[in-house]
Amino acid sequence: MTKARTLANFDTTNINPSNLDSTGTIPSALLAGVGGGGLEEADQWRITSEFTGAASPPTNWERNDTFSDKVGTGMTHSNGYFSFPSTGIYLIDFRRYGYCPNKAANIHATIKFTHNNSNYTTVAQGFGNTEPNSQDPSNNDHYNTHTTAIVNVTDTSLNKVWFGFSHYGSVSSLTSSGNSNMNFTHATFLKLGET
Repeated sequence: MTKARTLANFDTTNINPSNLDSTGTIPSALLAGVGGGGLEEADQWRITSEFTGAASPPTNWERNDTFSDKVGTGMTHSNGYFSFPSTGIYLIDFRRYGYCPNKAANIHATIKFTHNNSNYTTVAQGFGNTEPNSQDPSNNDHYNTHTTAIVNVTDTSLNKVWFGFSHYGSVSSLTSSGNSNMNFTHATFLKLGET
């Protein structure tokens, strides 16, 4: 499935002291086809402002631009839906933070993925509960819900993802936190390897 970017399959026959340059460096011609290691794609998006209630999906996403940047091409966002820059195996990490004025249970953070740009399947769902926060001047309870998924992107036109925000019961004023200067509710995308 995935191809590790290492020297494991590299022919080292021609790598010997006589082939090194004057600084002891392997000439670039001998390294043709060897990956540089690291991730080809890494991107992070966040909700820019808080909202109350459920959203499937929320649309107020922005790329993290606070002392940060993407690696590679990065994800594309449109109306709450994210498209992938290239095929491969991706890790998706989704973290939902927020608060409400009373106790709440089963606060969901959901990752929905499609292979056909039509039918979305829940590939991961986190459940959280609010806890009292004595540091909150408004006396709100706070929550942190987290989930991850690894998906196989085989077609960049048809494979997409969105994030669901929901909860059980009638919770008044359940807020999902967002900010355009720092990460509260956010999602991280890492390409781990090729399909």
